[in-house]
Amino acid sequence: MQRRRYGSAKRDRLIQFALPETQENAAGEPVEESLADAGSAWAAVSYGKAQERREAGIEGNDLPATFFTLQNATTRAIGPGYVILSDGYRWDITSAVPFERTEMEFTAVRRASLTQGA
Repeated sequence: MQRRRYGSAKRDRLIQFALPETQENAAGEPVEESLADAGSAWAAVSYGKAQERREAGIEGNDLPATFFTLQNATTRAIGPGYVILSDGYRWDITSAVPFERTEMEFTAVRRASLTQGA
């Protein structure tokens, strides 16, 4: 199966990359998480299949999405452990793979919520 290539006209979502950082109290217990800015990029976004989205909303499962960006120094430095902030949601990156010579493919998930919609 050949993968579809996303041209610049399809990269219409500005996404933010961030690295979660956990703050600890004097006893060494995690007390607060903050997000360190790691850059931004224009992306084409492909959400999971319709059935996956429905099931995630009903069962509260993780909702998958794939973000395609241009490959550059910023996007090549991003990997699992980072998050994507897009359309008001936080997506946990599970995979970051160079796609051909010019693009990066980020697979990410977010917890579906009945109150937020899937």
